[in-house]
Amino acid sequence: MPQRGIDAPSWRLGADRWSVRRRGGAPEGIDLSRWPVSAVEQACDSRATGKIEVDNGFRGRQMSAPRLSSEMLTTEEMRPIVLDVLFDGERATRREIHERIVTAAQIPPEQLQERLSSGQLRYENRMGWAITGLTQAGLLERVSRAVYRITDRGRQFARENQGAPIRESDFIGLPKWDAYQEELAARRRERQADANSASARSGGGSGADADGAGDAPPGADNAVETVQELVEQENDAVATELLNRLREESPEFFEEAVVRTLKAMGYGGSERLGARTDRGPDGGIDGVIPQDPLGLQNVYVQAKRYAADNTVGSSAIHAFYGAVSGKGVDRGIFFTTSHFTDGAIRYARDQMHGKVVLVDGRRLTSLMLRYGVGVQVKHEYAVLEIDEDFFDL
Repeated sequence: MPQRGIDAPSWRLGADRWSVRRRGGAPEGIDLSRWPVSAVEQACDSRATGKIEVDNGFRGRQMSAPRLSSEMLTTEEMRPIVLDVLFDGERATRREIHERIVTAAQIPPEQLQERLSSGQLRYENRMGWAITGLTQAGLLERVSRAVYRITDRGRQFARENQGAPIRESDFIGLPKWDAYQEELAARRRERQADANSASARSGGGSGADADGAGDAPPGADNAVETVQELVEQENDAVATELLNRLREESPEFFEEAVVRTLKAMGYGGSERLGARTDRGPDGGIDGVIPQDPLGLQNVYVQAKRYAADNTVGSSAIHAFYGAVSGKGVDRGIFFTTSHFTDGAIRYARDQMHGKVVLVDGRRLTSLMLRYGVGVQVKHEYAVLEIDEDFFDL
């Protein structure tokens, strides 16, 4: 670390790595080539003055020199490095991004071996969260499975940020991030409304046994509630990402996803019958699920893959009901990745009298999570308690 009162030199970072060299002599005993740029904000003494110039991702930007640290980079510290290694605009796989960050930040071998209790490598976990956050903010875009590239907004953000750690609060004001946060907030409101409704139906009780009152250790209930809330928040984020992914896929893919979800829910009987309709004059029907092997009772499906701001109006509901009626039945399900207008909701409720069920993107992805469609279990947590029967032996 530079001695107090010594002006820090100017530094330039290599275009293909984050090794640092000084223009001129270094303070005695300091090997500048070993300084990881990830620590740039912390390494320099507060009384020293210094600037760093970066050739690659930080081209034309400057930052202060960092404090050396043996601790692994945080997710916030990794985010600017992600933008840097992708600054050239070329596509890169998640694995390639990981490798570039390891080289750029000079993560030591011992840190590459650190694992979480789940078994996942710690640095990969933090890099993954860094990539995810930048994508949710619209600074990166996912061009195909596990392949990313920086956006124009991402480049601008990187230049303005000047390599400082990027916190979630720094994303506020970015349109995609604000929309993502609003989606999460809406899901939380719906969950709370559902919980309040369920509590009202059950009489508002806590569900705890009177005989068990006071048996739990202090704070146990709060701890369980905290874990449940964190899991629900994580699943809300997964559901939101799932909805975004569905919007990016083809209409045919979305139709197939809808049919598979209905099958997972039990439609189609024990044989899980059902399929998309062929492209053509289907009259607005995208899928048919027989409720019995002979097809005497069918569920007809309309699936519209729309952008978030492309809402479905009452005219679309009316047209779908006409197509369903033409098949000799009077019920169907209308799915969309967007939302239904208030007029469409009133029309289905007041005019259709429940004959057409409306499922918007938020409800669809909640169902997909509940029935395991398009998602998989990442972690499972078990909360244990004393087995009282054991002590009655």
